[in-house]
Amino acid sequence: MDDAGLHLKTANDKVGFVAWSALKDEKGRIKLTYGDCLTVDSAQGITSDEHIMAMPGGSAGVTGFKNYVAASRHRNNAWLVTSKAAEMREIADRRPMGTDPAVTDADIWANVTRNLSRMPAKENATAMLAGLTEQARLARLAMQATLRTAEMRKARGLRKGTLLDRIRARSASALLTFWAPFSKPQTHASTGLHNASPE
Repeated sequence: MDDAGLHLKTANDKVGFVAWSALKDEKGRIKLTYGDCLTVDSAQGITSDEHIMAMPGGSAGVTGFKNYVAASRHRNNAWLVTSKAAEMREIADRRPMGTDPAVTDADIWANVTRNLSRMPAKENATAMLAGLTEQARLARLAMQATLRTAEMRKARGLRKGTLLDRIRARSASALLTFWAPFSKPQTHASTGLHNASPE
């Protein structure tokens, strides 16, 4: 700290400078005071007059559930702070290669909105049983469709199924394609050897 401003140092020994002029309000007062820094989970249940929701790593790791907890800690004012670089990286990673790399402020806030509105469903025993029931239903439908096809072929005097025949035909075709270059007769080499005679 000096007459020009604050010198802030991180745990990785990176130093940043914040001028006093950047911390003054319209009346010239320094907007700097004591505050507590808590994680979202540890802040649950706490209420304060003002609250800052800081996401230094971007909003990718914050879902709607955590956003609700973090954004409902205040009585009067709340601020949302995120990392512009982290948001831009996430946006760029989702875009196809070769597209316009320009990322606007509107894109950044749209990405924050997208992340903070995610409400992923939590797996539980009821959801697992529902999934297994649906898989069993689909398996029964698939078996019925297969048996119905086999019965129709039998009624027409055809074989019950041709899957094995198709597999064998594909295997034979693949083998022929693989061995075709090696099965050509080497006429040029043998002729050259046969016609060669010592001087």
